[in-house]
Amino acid sequence: MRRVLLRPWSGREGKGSMMDEMKALDLLHTKAFLHSGCSDAPAPTLLVLGGRSPSSSWLWELSQVLKGKVWALDRGADVCKAAGLTPHRLLGDLDSISQNAYDWAKAAGALVDRYPPDKNLTDFQLALQLLESPIVVTGCWGGRFDHLFSLLFSVLKAADWGVRTLALIDEREALFPLHGPSSLTLEFSTLPESLSLLPLTRNCEGVSAEGVRWPLEDVTLEQKWPWAVSNIPRSSARFKVAKGVLGVYAAFEEC
Repeated sequence: MRRVLLRPWSGREGKGSMMDEMKALDLLHTKAFLHSGCSDAPAPTLLVLGGRSPSSSWLWELSQVLKGKVWALDRGADVCKAAGLTPHRLLGDLDSISQNAYDWAKAAGALVDRYPPDKNLTDFQLALQLLESPIVVTGCWGGRFDHLFSLLFSVLKAADWGVRTLALIDEREALFPLHGPSSLTLEFSTLPESLSLLPLTRNCEGVSAEGVRWPLEDVTLEQKWPWAVSNIPRSSARFKVAKGVLGVYAAFEEC
């Protein structure tokens, strides 16, 4: 079982404050979650993409929690530079990175993998083929639907060769792919606005949800008819799936 704790944060409350920025980050603060329940598992690699930029303070704190390597994909290097977070690797066709961020990353010693723009695979897919550790992905929300669609199903494909995605996350949204049979517990000090269970495979069987306004017990969720959306969490919520890949999605503010 993966257990995810949201610890209290002492920052001032209010929209746009540090309190808001830390909500989603706190989902990552337990070793059991970060290492997928295996004490000898490698630290996850943080992939910083070029979608909606997380706040610099949130991104820096996330990197300190994960304690793994940081890979910047194209414009993700600009996001890293703004946060003062030097990437270990810079990857992609580099068609959207600023020259300033490119020069900075290269001077800082980042390994640069530059690909031609005329290619079949996305930058994210190229990165997945090089990875050997679990990953946490940020900078993936808030952009085009086709980009998110490709990214999400590429995450599922990469699990076939052992690269598991622990979270797609920023301070506004988080998605945890839960591969059955497994369970996930979320403990909240500050509640997200909603929780949804999204079947990422054709069917998700044996799905249960506790600690929510509308609990579920041993149901089957069908990808073509996803109805388990916009639930309301309590202070602690637990989810289980027996078969399939279930996306546990938390929205911390309307996007």
